[in-house]
Amino acid sequence: DPAPRPVIRARGVPHARGGDTVEETMPEESAGQPQSQAPRPSALDPDARRAYDAALALVNGKKYTQALDAFAAFLLKYPDHPYVVNAMYWRGECYFAQGDYVRASDQFEGVVARFPLGGKTPDALLKLGICQQKLGNPQKAATYFDKLEREWPRSDAARRVPTASSAKHP
Repeated sequence: DPAPRPVIRARGVPHARGGDTVEETMPEESAGQPQSQAPRPSALDPDARRAYDAALALVNGKKYTQALDAFAAFLLKYPDHPYVVNAMYWRGECYFAQGDYVRASDQFEGVVARFPLGGKTPDALLKLGICQQKLGNPQKAATYFDKLEREWPRSDAARRVPTASSAKHP
């Protein structure tokens, strides 16, 4: 849909009575910024699926740096695509595979924050816990594992939470 998207602004003070307002306006064309007439990339664009599959193939080929770049390009070009959550998750896996647990945690945190009910959220919580173990933060790791087991008890990820004995030898 090449039509301009509405701009939504929420204003308010938490817990204030009547203090919250939500405005929806159309972008102003007279604001000095010309509106682009180029069509926006669509989630239905077959090139989106090809771009995602190509990035995932790089992960499977253990070409993590190239995969990170490919997923970043995918996220920029197709920010509304249904595979955005997967692309974010796989960026975390790439950093994890490279041993960069801080950046991996950032990506997994993004998955949990942006898609709290998404299909990759249990796996992201598991990886967040493992990252924290590897970073030497066992209490923070336990927090993520507890959340995973509490909110996603039947998930495959919950069954893979490390036990106390395996946590000592990640």
